[in-house]
Amino acid sequence: MKSALVTAVVAIALCRAVSGGELPVSVKKTQSAVVRLIVSDQGGKEIATGNGFFVSADGKLVTSLRLLDTARGVVAITDANEQIAVAGILATDPKNDLALLKLVVTSPVFLPLADVSRILPGLHVAVVSSQSQTEGRIFTTRELFGDLRRIQIKATLDSSAGGAPVVDSDGAVIGMIRALVLDPRLYNLAIPVEAILKLLVNAGAKPIPFLPRHQSGDLVDVEMFLTDEWQRAVAALELEDWVELLRAGDVLVNRFPNYAEAYACVGTACVELKLYDRATTVYRRVVQLEPDNPIAWINLGNSYSAQGKEGEAVAAYRQVLKIRPHFMVAWKKLGEIYCRQGKYSDAVATWRQAVAVAPDYPPAWANLGVSYEGQGNLDDAVKAYRRAVQLETNYPFVWIRLSVVENQLGRHEEARAAQRHAIKLLPDFPSVWLGLDIGSVVGASSPPER
Repeated sequence: MKSALVTAVVAIALCRAVSGGELPVSVKKTQSAVVRLIVSDQGGKEIATGNGFFVSADGKLVTSLRLLDTARGVVAITDANEQIAVAGILATDPKNDLALLKLVVTSPVFLPLADVSRILPGLHVAVVSSQSQTEGRIFTTRELFGDLRRIQIKATLDSSAGGAPVVDSDGAVIGMIRALVLDPRLYNLAIPVEAILKLLVNAGAKPIPFLPRHQSGDLVDVEMFLTDEWQRAVAALELEDWVELLRAGDVLVNRFPNYAEAYACVGTACVELKLYDRATTVYRRVVQLEPDNPIAWINLGNSYSAQGKEGEAVAAYRQVLKIRPHFMVAWKKLGEIYCRQGKYSDAVATWRQAVAVAPDYPPAWANLGVSYEGQGNLDDAVKAYRRAVQLETNYPFVWIRLSVVENQLGRHEEARAAQRHAIKLLPDFPSVWLGLDIGSVVGASSPPER
């Protein structure tokens, strides 16, 4: 079977917080697109309630798949207290806990879907349920699996928000709050809008009636993602409970030996628990299942690197770049290895590729400076360091390196100016205060990322 992308242990991005501003979203207008769903069993008994929201003028509605776990009937109640019949399921995404329903309605108020690039830390958002609106901000985005992400929101939410949209200041959907999560600490993690966009692409032409476990609505082989063990594994990953993740992952691997995601659960837990031998074995299996998956190769390279097998790690990162040449993480990992090995010519070539891929990423410029310095090319090292602190002024170890190199070039005033920046950022760093050879303290390795 063709499974989806596997665990992303590493992620590289320099996100700039955005101010967002106050939300001018009309509560009434936004809530008009949100409905309360009443879910019933075969005998007509109510078994669950939650939210859903319209995303098109022809009655397509997004909600949390967990709400429909054993549904045989669903009714939607609008903010005007109207009942709307639900015709059935158009698409499901069990891995992301999403369902797309078709409602029998004409020209409902619906919410636009936001530009993915707007989902940045600091963005002012609102979670709009059928009964309330709660404002907050995006705290961060978290990479769980290659195509499984979460938006972490700073707001006070509870189970009543399940299935509700998260909207930005323009009223556009940036994500959805899941229903029936396993732990209250997870209420503030939303499914991002890109998963909703994929759901719409996969929508069937005609709605399929509700059946137990939604098997009639599954368009691909997704048996594993319907299990409670998968839900426990995802919750463990979100809570960073690595022991529980390993336990759940082992169960999934035994039950579903052809799912890359099952092995990814085990691999992620093994890396975090420092069981690197086993992690390597697991990720080798993942790349067998998905040989063109760059995240799998990244994780295999990380496992090799943690074991000190840097030759194998380099080969794995090189494989990533054959698949995705502009994958910044792979360039970064390669450059770090070459710097550690003292292969500064290779390091320079690698970090030059990195700054070409991400020209506004300060650590890439800083490490390019380290590599030039290792070569003895001090003039180019200064240029790289200055570009790094131009992009990020609060970068103390780059100011330290810049001070050392400027002093070696005989540019003592420039060296003292850089040292003053370092002192301001690290007032307790003794080698700065005493004017010692800072290079002997920091070394020519990669500056720490902040």
